[in-house]
Amino acid sequence: MLEVVNDFLWSSNLINKPLKELPIRTPGITNRDSFRLIEHIPIEEIQAAMFLILNHAVGINIENLLVETSKLFGFGRMTENIRSYLEKSYDNLLVDDLIDEKDGLISIRC
Repeated sequence: MLEVVNDFLWSSNLINKPLKELPIRTPGITNRDSFRLIEHIPIEEIQAAMFLILNHAVGINIENLLVETSKLFGFGRMTENIRSYLEKSYDNLLVDDLIDEKDGLISIRC
C-alpha cells in the first residue's frame, strides 16, 4: 500500500522507519534516466543520505556534508537551488535533535 507523505508517495512499510533504514536511490552511471531533480527527492531520503555519509565520515563539516550528499544523488555541481534544498534537510535534522554540530563538525546524536 502507498501513502502520501510531504507530497511524495511512500510504501506504507517505510513510514516511520528510522532514517538509517530508509532506501537511498542514487542514479545509475549507465542510466541517465534514473537521475532526479533535487525537488523530486524527498527530504527524508536526503536526510537518510546525510546519515549514511555521517556514519562513514570522521570530522565532517556542513560544507563537505552538503557536497558529498549532492554527489551521492548525481549532481555534478552545487547550484543555489540544490544548496537551499540540502540546507533545509540539514536544518530539519538539527531541529529534530538527530545530529549535533560542535566546533563546526557534525555528528549523529547518540
